[in-house]
Amino acid sequence: MTLHVAFLSPAFVLQVGDRLLTVGKPGNASQWDAYANKTLIVDAIDGCVCISYAGLAHIAGQPTDEWLARALTKAVWPLDGLLTTRLPSLGLTLGNVCGEIIRAIERDFLMESDANRALHIEVLIAGWSWKPLRNNGRRGPATFARMISHDGSLDRRCTVTSIPPMPFEERSTRWRYLAIGKTDIVDERCNNLKELYTQDPPRADLRADDIEEILVSDIRAGAAALGGDVIGTECMAVYLPLRTAIRVRFFRDPTLAETKTGFTPWYINTFGSVAKPGYLTGTGWTIGSRT
Repeated sequence: MTLHVAFLSPAFVLQVGDRLLTVGKPGNASQWDAYANKTLIVDAIDGCVCISYAGLAHIAGQPTDEWLARALTKAVWPLDGLLTTRLPSLGLTLGNVCGEIIRAIERDFLMESDANRALHIEVLIAGWSWKPLRNNGRRGPATFARMISHDGSLDRRCTVTSIPPMPFEERSTRWRYLAIGKTDIVDERCNNLKELYTQDPPRADLRADDIEEILVSDIRAGAAALGGDVIGTECMAVYLPLRTAIRVRFFRDPTLAETKTGFTPWYINTFGSVAKPGYLTGTGWTIGSRT
């Protein structure tokens, strides 16, 4: 289990999630893979999104993040030992991204055992669409959010949940969120997010750094709750502004001794550039260009 939250506003998009993989049920869970990755960043022709997952950690004999990367790139090349590679142009659109993930789930996930399918699969996709959106006479980029899920039943297809797009604004008091994983924790323990949600009038000074801290704090509060041992205290946050570089931050477990290890997500560019998840020193990683 896990908890990933996508925060969408007309000014910026932010996705924060824990990095913990566990075995066992809530209340009696133990860590499985300390180096697992759950996050991908995809630069498509018509948008840029962050993708994360919850549920079954290996599909078709591969870690689920790698399985998602292969589904999007159609790559058959060996990944071992390669940090970055160049593929032929992928021609990815946001529609392709969602469609390929749905096809991969309905093809590969449903081939898993009954026990594995019972763990379900959820994929959270959030970011920006460059496709012009007409709204009150305005045209321009808008937020993009989809949640694709499957409960493992062989007679069912994927369920797709979306949030209506919001056109870009330099400053805004409006926002929405989508969550996957142990989402009951969002309602029970994410007090900072609930307080933000119920403020009247809404805050006019939403800042990415503040929201990032709120989400990390609430995820850690969920991890400390009863049954929250399926949620980790180490988090990865992906900040997707519209006009500046993408930012990735790794938040270490505050109770552990300080180390220099940081983690990076997958990065897939529609023009064929692919970077694997990795480890590096420091806590920040910036993608300097979307082109």
